[in-house]
Amino acid sequence: MRVAGPPGATPRPTLLLVHGFLVSSFSWRHQLEALSEHFDVVAPCLVGFGWSERAAGEYSLDALGQFLLSFMDALEIPRAHVCGNSLGGALGLWMAHEAPQRVDRLVLVNSLALADGVPDLPAQLVRPWMAPIARLFVRPTLARLGLQALAYRGIPVDSSYLAGFRPPFEDPRSIPIALQVARGLPAAALRVDSLLGGLRHETLVVQGTGDRLLSARSGLHIARRIPDARLVSFDASGHCPHEEEPERFNALMRSFLVGGG
Repeated sequence: MRVAGPPGATPRPTLLLVHGFLVSSFSWRHQLEALSEHFDVVAPCLVGFGWSERAAGEYSLDALGQFLLSFMDALEIPRAHVCGNSLGGALGLWMAHEAPQRVDRLVLVNSLALADGVPDLPAQLVRPWMAPIARLFVRPTLARLGLQALAYRGIPVDSSYLAGFRPPFEDPRSIPIALQVARGLPAAALRVDSLLGGLRHETLVVQGTGDRLLSARSGLHIARRIPDARLVSFDASGHCPHEEEPERFNALMRSFLVGGG
């Protein structure tokens, strides 16, 4: 989804919002209009997720990163501020390393970037043959319980949330692709962990301290490794501060991206 300025308006910076694993552009619902005063806000669904196409192929960190660069090319976006949550944060880090000229400032929200911070799932749980069983976990009751237990601290996972979360999983190809991505998450974390010290972009690290999905140490680790990065903790949030404390998050984004503070 894209929220741009009115026709004929003065060109504004672009803000690219990159969602995390299993979710979609729906996760940025509180940012699209709220931040459009200052930016052309773009929130794509990663290929294989949300309402994007699903096709046989590679869904590695490199492939997803190249998708984002191609997406920017298609919309004729030469450069953007990049804000990513979880897997989206890892992709923001990948972009800053692989195509530094395309990234202005970087915001990492409970980002996947700590080599030993990925949940240690038995390998058998993410094999392709697990798809029929995994599909059970996106049914309303199990999805509600799982998301509330692992991802969210500051909001209830209610029927209105599930109405935005569940529809993409009606496509039978969604779960096999998700399992393929899940198998690559440890390698993706190891890869971006190794890149942190070489980044030179102005970076804001946002960490929901109640995160039970990724290691709570991730934010501090990232902020220490990236030169001059700023760390802001959201103590009332879990894995998704932009959804759980949207007003505070949006004010912080304006301050960092507009005011430079």
